[in-house]
Amino acid sequence: ATTISIHMRLKTLWLKLLVLLLYDVDRRLVDMDVLASPLHVEFFDTMLDWADTSLQTMKQGNVISDETPMLSEEDSDFLVAILNCIDCFFKHIYGQIKHFQICDELQKVANKYARSFTSILQATADTSGPAFGLRDVELLRITA
Repeated sequence: ATTISIHMRLKTLWLKLLVLLLYDVDRRLVDMDVLASPLHVEFFDTMLDWADTSLQTMKQGNVISDETPMLSEEDSDFLVAILNCIDCFFKHIYGQIKHFQICDELQKVANKYARSFTSILQATADTSGPAFGLRDVELLRITA
């Protein structure tokens, strides 16, 4: 169990670092070559697919059992880190990549999932209280 939690903690910390290096940066510091690289496009597609599938599974589990699905603390932290990556990408990078032809593949991947994550943000905006972003931990309770 310790190995699994250490592995999950390292993956979570890596995602937090990734956000700081690639997505949550000043416009002048965005590295389009790295973002457009095949390795990043593959990673980004896999991350969006995993997050979308996880949120859909949580939503379906909630309908069937009428309870909020329980995640372990490590899984919850990991999901929040992924949602933070996605949130930062769509807020800071998504609008910029449209202007760079080298980012066509990344834009295709982002467009494939943009509708899904936009609907999540709209669903959370309909709730009472402050507007939520994808990086907000409360999103897990609202969308589930």
